[in-house]
Amino acid sequence: MRELVVTGDRLASALEYLPGPGVFEQDNQLYAAHTGYIETAFNDTEMTVAPVTSVPLEFNEGDLILGRIHMLKNKSAVVQILRIKGESRDIDTWEEGTLHISKMASNYVEDVRYEFQPNDLIQARILKNDNQIELTTSEPDGGVIWGACSVCGLAPLERRENHLWCSDCKKNEARNLSDDYDSVRI
Repeated sequence: MRELVVTGDRLASALEYLPGPGVFEQDNQLYAAHTGYIETAFNDTEMTVAPVTSVPLEFNEGDLILGRIHMLKNKSAVVQILRIKGESRDIDTWEEGTLHISKMASNYVEDVRYEFQPNDLIQARILKNDNQIELTTSEPDGGVIWGACSVCGLAPLERRENHLWCSDCKKNEARNLSDDYDSVRI
């Protein structure tokens, strides 16, 4: 049975174990940095505390995210971040990033509405994560990975070369398409 500890509990002497994740050393003693279960690693030389609750995911520069276009503005789009690609854990809070018109494509973009529509699912890369998350879709894997018709709003759009097609409305739509269109699952 694993032993549950809470933040600040004394775990052992620093002479017995090395501090691992979830453990800090003070005055030659090891203490729990958060509530969790004691574990040892590296042939019982390192002590760790595995958290009971999920530690929030960190967004790092260079991460590829999957998101939903929440709102379009004149020169940008607000993106609700749904997942970090490659992470199995869900994002448990509302996180959003900004996609500026200058970062939407490798060429000049005249109008945001030619690139994206509200509720499009996109793939984007994190450029910066200071006070706000800045995104780009200018790489080949960046852009729309799934879209619905902007006229009927129901039919998923089918990729036909460099545009999208609504089989219900018989209408073409322009989007900034990812090379991964319709192959990424969120």
